[in-house]
Amino acid sequence: MVVVASGSGGTVSVSAAGSRGRPGRQNLIRSALRPAGADVLEAASGINLWREWAKLEVADSRPRLKPRKEHAGIILSLAKQEYPDTTAYDDQEVVYRVKKKHHAGLIIRSKSHERVSELLNDYGRRFENDFIAVLPPLERPE
Repeated sequence: MVVVASGSGGTVSVSAAGSRGRPGRQNLIRSALRPAGADVLEAASGINLWREWAKLEVADSRPRLKPRKEHAGIILSLAKQEYPDTTAYDDQEVVYRVKKKHHAGLIIRSKSHERVSELLNDYGRRFENDFIAVLPPLERPE
């Protein structure tokens, strides 16, 4: 698995093609341990890591998984709107919309890594104008 994180916009791109582009070689990556990372990996590979883990816990043998060989990415941000409207982000590669109060987020998937990168870059610029909310750090008592 290849993970590319870029900028402060919270974008992560994940390839299900395998380590260093070698198909079939699977590596557990740290971002997969977080819910959003697992969602991106599921979008790219078609495999839900949490479900497969549960199957392994109760199974007598290890199942053979057949992941999709696609790429996926996530863009996620705090939003100034209580329930941001992401319907203007209507490319066919959008496979999931985050539905959480004061959060805007999308997971996209494509066979093309370049297309995922292109959409993440475009959406990052658009998110900046449409949604991004910045909160000051909490003050610490001295």
